Amino acid sequence: MDVSNDNRQTWIQCGPFSTMTAGKRMTTPAYPTSSSSSRAFRVCAHLLSQGDNSGIQCTSWW
Repeated sequence: MDVSNDNRQTWIQCGPFSTMTAGKRMTTPAYPTSSSSSRAFRVCAHLLSQGDNSGIQCTSWW
């Protein structure tokens, strides 16, 4: 998970976190939400499956 405090110009990476269970929900208390319009979050994942490497994918900032 990435957290930005300057309108997505730079960010802090929280993690990485690993899971081997499909559909497992993961959360982190590393940064609280804020009413500040300059704070944003996004989640990135590196999905691996047998013999396949799909690379890193990120959500849009929220």
